[in-house]
Amino acid sequence: MELLVRMPEDSISLPSLRSWLVRDPEFRGRVTLVPAPAEGQLSGAWDAVVIAVGSGGVGAVFLQTLSEWLKHRRPEQSFELTIKDGEREVTGTFKNIAPEEARELLRRLDTPSLPSSGDDDTP
Repeated sequence: MELLVRMPEDSISLPSLRSWLVRDPEFRGRVTLVPAPAEGQLSGAWDAVVIAVGSGGVGAVFLQTLSEWLKHRRPEQSFELTIKDGEREVTGTFKNIAPEEARELLRRLDTPSLPSSGDDDTP
């Protein structure tokens, strides 16, 4: 399973998120920064942080780490989270993480079989 975090309005913060994630032993060696396509982009632009995860409890660790990182960012930091499991994919767009959104994300992350209906923009 893969988690992709994108910040369309603030992609320059992605290296900071990557650094924050790899401080946790759970994510060391599993986090990759993906450069933005070169066409029309400034040098050093980033597209996403990708986290390769296995099953079991990693959702809670990821959300806790992401939540802590967001507390140190500017108010109302928006981001897009995509969960990919083989051919199945769920995507949501969020501003920070409200408790109810975190519970829903945890449910999605810890569910062995993701819905196959494609994108889902509701948290």
